[in-house]
Amino acid sequence: MRTFLLYTLAAISLPSLMWGQINGSYEVNKLPGSVNSEEAEESKPVLVDGDLYFVRTLHHENIGGRLSGQDIWMSKHTTGGWSEATNELGDLNDVFNNALLGTNSAGSEWYLLNSYRFRVTPKISIATVSVDEEGEYSDPDDLKIRRLFPENLFYDAYVEDNSGVIIVAMNYQDTRGNEDIYILQKNEKGKYTELTNLGDKINTEGYEIAPFLSSDGKRLYFTSNGHGGLGDADIFFSERLDSTWTNWSDPVNLGAPVNSESFDAYYYESNDGTLYFSSNRGDATLADIYEGKFIPDAMPEPVVEPTPEPEPEPEPTPEPEPAPEPAPTPEPEPTPEPEPAPEPEPAPRVMPGSTTVYFELDSYNLSNEAIAKLERVMQEWEQVKDLTLVLEGHACQIGEAGYNEELSLNRAEAVWEFLKEKGFSVGYEYQIEGLGENEPVVSHDQPGSNPKNRCVRISFEDTTTSSSSNF
Repeated sequence: MRTFLLYTLAAISLPSLMWGQINGSYEVNKLPGSVNSEEAEESKPVLVDGDLYFVRTLHHENIGGRLSGQDIWMSKHTTGGWSEATNELGDLNDVFNNALLGTNSAGSEWYLLNSYRFRVTPKISIATVSVDEEGEYSDPDDLKIRRLFPENLFYDAYVEDNSGVIIVAMNYQDTRGNEDIYILQKNEKGKYTELTNLGDKINTEGYEIAPFLSSDGKRLYFTSNGHGGLGDADIFFSERLDSTWTNWSDPVNLGAPVNSESFDAYYYESNDGTLYFSSNRGDATLADIYEGKFIPDAMPEPVVEPTPEPEPEPEPTPEPEPAPEPAPTPEPEPTPEPEPAPEPEPAPRVMPGSTTVYFELDSYNLSNEAIAKLERVMQEWEQVKDLTLVLEGHACQIGEAGYNEELSLNRAEAVWEFLKEKGFSVGYEYQIEGLGENEPVVSHDQPGSNPKNRCVRISFEDTTTSSSSNF
């Protein structure tokens, strides 16, 4: 059985296990009932200071009940094993899908599933919180991600801060099968912007999910049902062969007992080399968490034959001393070159002006007036290169704040879809934001502000400097 959760993971450092083939074997055991329950533990576990954080789905003690979103659960590692898991983790859990996605190496920065801003409806993003020595969390803040736009709400990702990348599994516009694995790379401003498909060595006509990248950025673990294997879906690894993200070795199946005839996914490896994964093997209907160790094969030490010492060579016959060379005639002093004229200062870059298009109440359909306005200004924009297009969606204050935020994002995406259909592109970066009613173009206190705030503001940001056009 294949189950796909709205789930994401961030970086923990990984030791390397193998290259090209598996020279050894695994010892695998199912974690005890204090961790596994009768419900689904089908996600990538994360260890923080030795304690295990994982996700439970369909559990009656989840916030909001069995049919609400998934919760983060935690089990402490003790001398006797694992303590009884709990989901009493403060504001980290609510009625939506929650997951701890990993931490930085110090454990002071945590990554969380989706955005925690205006939690009225789910918003696809990755949030971060800072954790102090007393275990208190800061308010979550969103990572600056511009191109996390799956075709549906199902996606899976891994943030590797050391390499400045996010590995994403999702159904996107150029996906080969059900889900492909992509990479989002961070630019010099710290924003994740450039999206690249990892290519045919990794992605198939089936699905590729649950990516996990080693801390050196060279080995990718993932789950696939398109590379063959033992059953429903298996865990594979592949080596990155150069500095790009599109040249990979042939995937290697981890084999039994890690893989089985059932669904095996969400590989994770702790700093001490212990691996964790999720599987619904055997008679299980829902998945449980397993742990294991890799036992390398014993390799005999090579026998080194002593190298015979070479016989001494005869001393060479001394050569006669050469006759002294005549003193060279001094060359005349060169005529000094004239000083080059200073290069003229480059003309200041002219940024295109911003544009605003307006919408009807509770609508994100482009009006004829908005379409005509966009068509007039696109010719000017096409002359601009190496800029970031910024689309800010807004809404008036009529209705609920969460709904208005979603509406404003739909408005911005509607403008972007129209521009794409017209063949418009500017540089290779764009940013879409739904600001809802929280950052009005015109103050809500002013009379007649509602129609003016039902809009999308379009501006540009210079990717080479900090200058921008009305942004």
